[in-house]
Amino acid sequence: MAAGVDPQHGMFDREVEDGDLIAALERREKTNQARKAAAAKHKEQHEKVVALLAGFELGDEEIVRAGRFRIKMSRTEGRSVSFETSPSRRMTISLLGDDE
Repeated sequence: MAAGVDPQHGMFDREVEDGDLIAALERREKTNQARKAAAAKHKEQHEKVVALLAGFELGDEEIVRAGRFRIKMSRTEGRSVSFETSPSRRMTISLLGDDE
């Protein structure tokens, strides 16, 4: 995914040369990539569990045990939710070339 960086794209960006900041950003990116990979693996395994559980046709409020796991099926009815938010600032950190 190494795309060429368009030098015109950020020509008005203020560039900072701070080794500590750059090192911290690199560590953050490394852990972010690991988090995404772990989340993808978890989602895949969760979908497998859901598919396997579907075969047992568990009813609402039914509880089963599988090894060291306790599984309870329950139903949540739909509801209307509304809330207010406070003003805030948003920070976006992206890799150069990942501007899409």
